[in-house]
Amino acid sequence: MNANDIIKSGIFSDAEDWTSFLELADQRGNIGRQWLKQATVKLRQELQDRLTKEWCMLPFGDVEQDTKFFLDEFGEASVYLMFGWQYKLLLRLNAHEQYDSDKINEFLGTKQGNVLVDAFTSVDLQFQHDTKLAHGRNFSYGSVNDGDLSSEETAWFAGNRTDEFVKQCIEMIEKFTCSDEVTSALRELHLRCAKTNG
Repeated sequence: MNANDIIKSGIFSDAEDWTSFLELADQRGNIGRQWLKQATVKLRQELQDRLTKEWCMLPFGDVEQDTKFFLDEFGEASVYLMFGWQYKLLLRLNAHEQYDSDKINEFLGTKQGNVLVDAFTSVDLQFQHDTKLAHGRNFSYGSVNDGDLSSEETAWFAGNRTDEFVKQCIEMIEKFTCSDEVTSALRELHLRCAKTNG
């Protein structure tokens, strides 16, 4: 609907309707953040008991919605997986003094590195600063934008179809945390790309 169609519809027939609309529009971001926050709480609760002993989970960045997953043996300052930027799935480097970024990029091009790449449903961004791999908001709800949801759509689904949202997030994370092959590949990345080893 364009602005002219909205005006012609008479939906804002008085100043009170217009003011109410503006107040609601001003709260758009806050509503979306609240939906994401509530879904994130549920996701973290469900994942807490499902993570294998090799993996840890922590709030990170925007702590109300960003969640970081890393191998316990390498600690928080390592190469880690995260839901960030309003639920994009990312593989990131957070320890430049300990790990060689260029070696990580090279490793991800090897056969063993491809195990990590293939755990992503798709890769939308690669080798951009600290982000080694990124997968957009590739959720599926029978929406016309499935596989490429905007942050606003993601927030709506997180708040209104929370169980489906959480289930899909868990499926994405468990491709990493419940796979011995992927866990082994991430461990090998840390060992091969540590600055102390080369």
